Amino acid sequence: EAEESGKLAEASAADAADSAAAPEDLAEDFNKRWLQQYAENSGSESDDQLLNAEEKLERERKADPTARYIKVAKEVEDLSRICKNLKDKKRTGAFKQNISADQQKQRDATTKLAKFQVELKDLDAEKYGTLDRERITLIQSQQ
Repeated sequence: EAEESGKLAEASAADAADSAAAPEDLAEDFNKRWLQQYAENSGSESDDQLLNAEEKLERERKADPTARYIKVAKEVEDLSRICKNLKDKKRTGAFKQNISADQQKQRDATTKLAKFQVELKDLDAEKYGTLDRERITLIQSQQ
């Protein structure tokens, strides 16, 4: 924005040299140009910066529920694998080497897994929009 303001200031200065307009008119013209350019550049990207994490997630779910479903399904699969590996590690006794860190990993993975499973159920129930089942099947078969 600072660079763009500088360009606008240069353009206004050039305009001032070309015309003998009053300084008030030049300032008003500069302000109009700056506001117009600001309005053009303020799109959904700047809106995303103002949203909190939950609002961004909600927007992502509604924008493309199928893509979100595929992403969440992959996360559920990965977290299930992590939980299984930690459980196997505990069963074999290797868990005792770094017990507090492994227990924390297992708690975190279990919490995330439960959260993602709830979201997956909501997406599957088409709470956020219609899912493209063919696309989901195709992508999951490729993995």
